[in-house]
Amino acid sequence: MSFDLELNGNRVAINMDEVGEERSKGGLYVPQTAQEGPKSGKVVAVSPFYLVNGQRVESPFKVGDKVLLDTLGATKVVVGQRDYVIVRNEDIVGRYKQ
Repeated sequence: MSFDLELNGNRVAINMDEVGEERSKGGLYVPQTAQEGPKSGKVVAVSPFYLVNGQRVESPFKVGDKVLLDTLGATKVVVGQRDYVIVRNEDIVGRYKQ
């Protein structure tokens, strides 16, 4: 899988895990994007570095990491007919141990 978008700054691109739709108590379908709580996915691209107080800092995340993230501030994009979300490092709640 190729991610053909170069990320700038403090950004990580995530291929979200497939989660089915849920039904509300009233019987309505709730799409994944409207479901509450953190989501998980796999890192597909990471910006090369970002600056903190003028110092170059590398992201703590690597391509292939399985992460748990808060999607509230996520940017949704389509690259090569696939849906991804782009988040800041701070929006990643944790990384699953391999």
